[in-house]
Amino acid sequence: MTKTILIFDDEVAEMTAQLIEGDTTYLCLPYANANKCMDDIEQGLQFDLFFTDLAVDFTDHTIKSLRRGITGEDLGSRVKTLHPRVPIITISAYDFGPSFSQYHLVKPVLPSKYITVLRSFLD
Repeated sequence: MTKTILIFDDEVAEMTAQLIEGDTTYLCLPYANANKCMDDIEQGLQFDLFFTDLAVDFTDHTIKSLRRGITGEDLGSRVKTLHPRVPIITISAYDFGPSFSQYHLVKPVLPSKYITVLRSFLD
């Protein structure tokens, strides 16, 4: 059975795609736009794991999201409300994560550490 990973973080999405390339066990759904991600979650998108960066970078694709006030932390909180059984992994440059996070990674993350954490929640 394929496990779906919803990711709101460009770097992690790219790393995930590289790590699971050719592995049909996992499906990666990357989002660069918080508004689109929130809309899809609220419209019933189903997934097995949610991964989000807590601090959204000020890049072209996220400025619109920040104007509306949606951050990675907002997305995580919403996922916890709508999908309380879905594990949430957060990432940031800080040593602590929010209470809704089942696991928090501190940047920079080695691919070996990331895949170990990922598999611990999906296998």
